[in-house]
Amino acid sequence: MSAGAWVGEEGSGYIKLGYADYTSSKYRGNNPTFERFEGQNTSLYLEHGLGNNFSIYGSLLHQSYEQEDSVTGTSSASGFGDTEVGIRYQWQAEPFVLSTSF
Repeated sequence: MSAGAWVGEEGSGYIKLGYADYTSSKYRGNNPTFERFEGQNTSLYLEHGLGNNFSIYGSLLHQSYEQEDSVTGTSSASGFGDTEVGIRYQWQAEPFVLSTSF
């Protein structure tokens, strides 16, 4: 089974863990007082086939950042966001995949 528009068979599942790390001390944009930015994102995606072309899915994202500015100092934050829970129905699989999610 593949993630995306496809729906897995009854009892099958899919789990994906992702991580992204970004650090910058050069990009200033329109802010000449920018010094440094560090950010980390961790995401978890799960999907489980229910049968009859239905599946349930969910995702959870945890983000954290720290940034330095020569005027405002250092700021940081972390927490969960972009949480999603849904159900997907696959209308067809050939000649192309068509599904609906709620």
